[in-house]
Amino acid sequence: METKTIFFSSLDSILNGRSLLKQGNTVDPHSTYIQNYVQVCNYVSSVNKSELPVLRKAPAHWDEYQKSLIDAKAASIKWVNEIAANLKELPTELMDSNEDVLDLFQKAIDHCDKLIIDPTDEFARKKLKQDINNSLEEIHDLSQKIERVIQRMSEFRDTLPQQAANLQHIADLAMQDEKVDKDKIEELQKKIGEIKSEISSLTGAIVGLSIALGASIILSVVAVAVAGPIGMLTWIFTGAAAAVATTYIVIDSIKLNTLKQEVKALQHDMDDYTADVATLQVVAKTFQELAEQAIAVEDNMKYILDIWKALDYDLTQISKEIEKSGEKYSSQDWAGVKTGFQNATTLWKQFQEEVKLCSLEEMSGNTAKLDIGMSSEEVKQQLDAGKNVELIEYLTA
Repeated sequence: METKTIFFSSLDSILNGRSLLKQGNTVDPHSTYIQNYVQVCNYVSSVNKSELPVLRKAPAHWDEYQKSLIDAKAASIKWVNEIAANLKELPTELMDSNEDVLDLFQKAIDHCDKLIIDPTDEFARKKLKQDINNSLEEIHDLSQKIERVIQRMSEFRDTLPQQAANLQHIADLAMQDEKVDKDKIEELQKKIGEIKSEISSLTGAIVGLSIALGASIILSVVAVAVAGPIGMLTWIFTGAAAAVATTYIVIDSIKLNTLKQEVKALQHDMDDYTADVATLQVVAKTFQELAEQAIAVEDNMKYILDIWKALDYDLTQISKEIEKSGEKYSSQDWAGVKTGFQNATTLWKQFQEEVKLCSLEEMSGNTAKLDIGMSSEEVKQQLDAGKNVELIEYLTA
């Protein structure tokens, strides 16, 4: 008779095909859930720390822009309260379930050992099926919770981009005014984009270090534009992972300082009207980036849901197989079942290593406002002078 070796094929396929941890053979923290989550938090903190611009010569459609900006900020706060808060708690719940799943696998292996010795042991067979079915109830509950969070995220898949598009549309209408120096605005946008990209890279390094050390992350904001006579560009911020353990972000690099001076020169070379339209463009771009990053987090969550669904499917199939096995299963067949659960144990431990990367419990914000040109020691001093705040409170302040 053919040996009925039961493997966790669905679980194996997803974990070894779409790992959050692996890109080639190396760990790539930039592709992980926590990296994307930090980026969303950075955008949320930057837009919520920014005030409505005080313009010198408000362009056409300014009233519409003000309303759209208020709506967009409200959408970002709603994202924090309804989604970010749940995402912060979810990895802990998933890790708390780890021991239950491993306990199930170990009990299954023990039952299989008894059935290998005596394939007619009806009590061991029924106990194995009962343990699996009991665990499926918990797995169903967790899967449904993840699905509910993803459903809320899907609703925001349209909301945040639409709010960003509304802002961008009005900012683009203002750009069409013949009094606006479009080239200067586009150059300013480019330079601010380069600054944000550089800070994002530095943030990635901090997040990567936090993953390696299992350390907490402190978020803060960095002033992107410099003080000057033009509009409110001074108050455009970008979020950053500012510190982890004893390591602090370094924002006094030659590249950043050069970009800062280039932005300053562009600001001083703009007339009032062009500077005001530039402010609209910069703010609109920030919301667009927030919307894009929020979608990336949703994709990560779908991956985690797929793991639970795969486990659910595999265990359900095994339960059905055990139901009809009866006396048809030989010692060799039960040895195959045992091998399946041993393989599943290895796979599950691999998944738990990934879930650990998603832990956000120790992440917090700091009220300090950092400025380009600060050394790591100066960043430390600012953070020490600021106040550490629980993450969700920080993002909604």
